[in-house]
Amino acid sequence: MKNNPKINIIAIAKFLGDRYVEKIERPQILESILHHTNFTSISKNQSRFSSQRPANMTPFIRKGKVGNWKSHFSVSQTQRLSEKLRVRTAGTEAENL
Repeated sequence: MKNNPKINIIAIAKFLGDRYVEKIERPQILESILHHTNFTSISKNQSRFSSQRPANMTPFIRKGKVGNWKSHFSVSQTQRLSEKLRVRTAGTEAENL
């Protein structure tokens, strides 16, 4: 998503159906989506994504870096999370992501 947002937005529109593909074929619609979904735009108005957070708490949208979550979890927490994910996705298409 982060490496090529335009291609991924088009893929999401195709997944959602022809109605959405028709909308993003209009350049101004696609550009608007790209603008409103980029990290800078999203991080400016975090209240859209999270309730009011205490002043001493990190922002809901932090750095915009893929994989940064690893710096907030211990090795034990990462292992527990991986095991829960493995169990909950077993037998689904998400199992191999």
